[in-house]
Amino acid sequence: MKALLPLLAALTIAGCHKGPCDGLTAACVELEVTGPALEIDSLNLKFTGSLSHPDYQVDRGGQTFGLPIVVPLIFDSLRTSTQYGLVVQATRSTTLMGSGQTEFTIRPGEHEKWSVALASSGTDLGTASDGGSDLAGTISSDGGSGCPDGMVSVGGYCIDATEVTVAAYQAFLDASPGASYLSRDCASGHSFVPQANWPPPTGSENLPITFVDWCDAYGYCAWAGKRLCGQIGGGSLSASAAASFATSEWVNACTKAGTRTYPYGSSYDKTACNGSEFAPSQPHANAVGKLASCEGGFDGLFDMSGNVAEWIDSCANSGESPCLTMGGSWASGSDSLACSYTMDGAYRSSADQFIGIRCCK
Repeated sequence: MKALLPLLAALTIAGCHKGPCDGLTAACVELEVTGPALEIDSLNLKFTGSLSHPDYQVDRGGQTFGLPIVVPLIFDSLRTSTQYGLVVQATRSTTLMGSGQTEFTIRPGEHEKWSVALASSGTDLGTASDGGSDLAGTISSDGGSGCPDGMVSVGGYCIDATEVTVAAYQAFLDASPGASYLSRDCASGHSFVPQANWPPPTGSENLPITFVDWCDAYGYCAWAGKRLCGQIGGGSLSASAAASFATSEWVNACTKAGTRTYPYGSSYDKTACNGSEFAPSQPHANAVGKLASCEGGFDGLFDMSGNVAEWIDSCANSGESPCLTMGGSWASGSDSLACSYTMDGAYRSSADQFIGIRCCK
């Protein structure tokens, strides 16, 4: 089905008087892409959603151009209202200069105006065999992607490469953290000591920390100079926004900007990550980063599916209320291991062997 027909000839710079959708009877979107004042030579659009489309690239034959720019998108065979996810990447040569994402609904015959604001990046995309257009995350120090050691750059922010380990949490407790690291929704006398399995047994240093509640996770991330993963651009997430790659830092990282269902691909693989079907005769958490098969969404991320679930900055209300976890655990089945599956059965003070911590920055 010819659902999307980009009109290269109608490409216009923002500010022109005549809109690119004027006079069309088909569904049409005037997509305005804004971002850093940088010269780019290519704009890559990747669609996700209920209908799939090939990637669409705007370029000027090797000539650079700046933002903002308006891209007309024509949906000439649309018969029903359809929701799309859209990932936009601005590149120059083999460097990602900026990226952003959004979601929108197109209705047959209607004309819409949408905008995407790109966040600065500077990620080297390399020269991969597929043309080097893939947005790859990288683990690096401050001198590379701008992320601290042990974190992965996903464009506009950083996320921990692995779940927080027992050893890292021990260092946190050794620093005698105070109430200044707590959320205002946590009790001022809160103890950061895990609620069970502490002191940790010998040899558990590289296992993910567990038996920590939401306030422990919030406090650890704050002490480490990070934050619980929440809304892209900062802040906490509503429950309705927590499952969307366009709004959730955690889901965006796990799905590789909306291009995957599981961190490793589109289809469930029981042998890839540590879920209930991985080793049913010996169910338990593994050392973080142990499974090379459980890498992704972005390169350098491990255990986004299974091993232990991870608290995010999304709670129903203040005080003792339900808060969301993501990723599923070693006891989870295929549905719960999908990147966008949210688990809401845990309260702010809940702590068990299934939930751990991962931070963003």
